[in-house]
Amino acid sequence: KPSAYLASHFHQLDFAIMVATIVEYGLLYFNGTDFFTFRAFRLLRLLRPLLSMQAFRDVKEVLETLGQGATQLGMITSVMVLFLVAFGTLGMAVYMRSFRRRCVTLELGPDGKPVLGGLVISAGYPFFQMCEVYKNTTPGEYDGVHPLDPFGVYHNCASDGWPSPSGGSRWACVDVANPGFGLLNFDHIGTSMMAMLQIGLTDGAHETINSALQSEASLEPLSWTLFLLVTFAITLLVLSVFVAVVVNTFQEVRQRKVI
Repeated sequence: KPSAYLASHFHQLDFAIMVATIVEYGLLYFNGTDFFTFRAFRLLRLLRPLLSMQAFRDVKEVLETLGQGATQLGMITSVMVLFLVAFGTLGMAVYMRSFRRRCVTLELGPDGKPVLGGLVISAGYPFFQMCEVYKNTTPGEYDGVHPLDPFGVYHNCASDGWPSPSGGSRWACVDVANPGFGLLNFDHIGTSMMAMLQIGLTDGAHETINSALQSEASLEPLSWTLFLLVTFAITLLVLSVFVAVVVNTFQEVRQRKVI
């Protein structure tokens, strides 16, 4: 049969590598530069001789498990993506453009007027201080409640005790840059989903949580509620189901081999 060749997983892998090689050479021909390559994927062909060895029998079973459970794992991944889109959209509504704000010092310029100085250095990681800006609806609404810089902006930089009793401040809260080389933010859906995934996988989640609590200090209860929901939905629910599917499928593969 014409489809007999692709019945083998190893032949499917060879075919995919061959197509990738053709695409690579096509890009090289039309663009004239080797700016993209699939050569690293050719190493996957080493799996065939390795899996024929007795020492790699367990690896073969793992690959069979992933292949047999691919449909279920794909559905679980789709559910996780939907969770990330939902939580990412909510994060954009709360934290958009918030992570780029920093506390900076104010200095006197040559004309005696205040100008922006350098970043305020904090005692510990990440060694800078993020801040929240308060937009008043009536004049003097936050007088004596939050510091007021010479530019007419209320913020929470040095809010534990600013110099002037009237609410003046020698610090200012301005937009500088997003942390994490500009990748940690909720300014659009892509980076927002990555930030939520970082919380769900608990790898570096403290950076996102700390940035959110500093940049939107008045929304701390909402922030904790949101992050707990993300942890429950992704860490405890989706990833647990993912592991359960892999373990159950692996047991089926082992039992089939025993029979």
